[in-house]
Amino acid sequence: MKDSYKFLTGFIMTIALIVVDLILFLGDLIGTPMFVIIILMAIVASVLPVAFFKGTHVEFTDGSIRITAPFVDLDVPYESITSVTSATSMDYGLRTFGYGGLRYGSGEFTSGSLGPYIRAADSGVPLVIMIRTGKRTIAFNLKTVGDTEKVLEELGSRTSCAVTTGLPQSTPEERRSFRRRKNIAVAFSAIMVVIVLMIVAWAMTVGNVTATLDEDELSIDATMMHESVSYDEITYVELRTDVEYGDRIGGLGNGKVLTGNFRNDEFGKYRLAVWRAVEECIVVHTTGKTVVFNLEDGETTRMFYNDLSDRLNGPSIVSSQIPSLYHLSNTI
Repeated sequence: MKDSYKFLTGFIMTIALIVVDLILFLGDLIGTPMFVIIILMAIVASVLPVAFFKGTHVEFTDGSIRITAPFVDLDVPYESITSVTSATSMDYGLRTFGYGGLRYGSGEFTSGSLGPYIRAADSGVPLVIMIRTGKRTIAFNLKTVGDTEKVLEELGSRTSCAVTTGLPQSTPEERRSFRRRKNIAVAFSAIMVVIVLMIVAWAMTVGNVTATLDEDELSIDATMMHESVSYDEITYVELRTDVEYGDRIGGLGNGKVLTGNFRNDEFGKYRLAVWRAVEECIVVHTTGKTVVFNLEDGETTRMFYNDLSDRLNGPSIVSSQIPSLYHLSNTI
């Protein structure tokens, strides 16, 4: 398999693992530990192809030199080469397309000295060959200085160009192109930073919890959560301020709300939709699950609890920490 296909395979596997991981996590099919494990597997999948890269490969034929690397597949006729130069060091510049690791890079790059060019080189090898063909510059080397020197010598014998040393001079248009690309890259990076910060700020403040009493059921709508509980399923309800919410295993948790699937010592696994700033919460016990929620303030939560209790016309338990209007009205 070509190095380019290996890289693309790793990228596709990474995206697929992340998407599947999010679906399973949000659907409460896996817990937080497994979610983290799959994320780590996705990271490994993204870098694993690098371990199998063969790097730059050069082959001489009767009429051309063939250079292959990740995202590079060139067949350059000897007669089209106008210059061959070598250098012991160079600034490889910015990657515009392709692969860029800590040392090795291949694909389309741009630099101040070369302008836009094609790279298939390891910066850790202190010798790089640059050939000019038409308006295109190709910079490449092999795994060792010795192997690179052999290629340079072979090029000198197969082309009519004298092999020189030093970096080739870019044209004014190429230097302007480099500056434009650099400015675009800086602007793009700045925009991405702003977008990430906006997403983080949004994630920390987004969230809503509402509840309604329908004809046959209690409906709770919250960010990343919806729960409907039939009145017939409810065994009893509580109004409390002492619930320890425990750990989130799927859903949303930020400075504003907690919603989704949670687990604590009292209820085990249960459903939660609460505003963090509101102390009171309503605990709904059913034959098969526990649901805990509240509304935007304490008074609204207490009123909703009373309305829910009236709908049930059955046993209810009220925390001793909170006086209940419903409880008092039934004891007078």
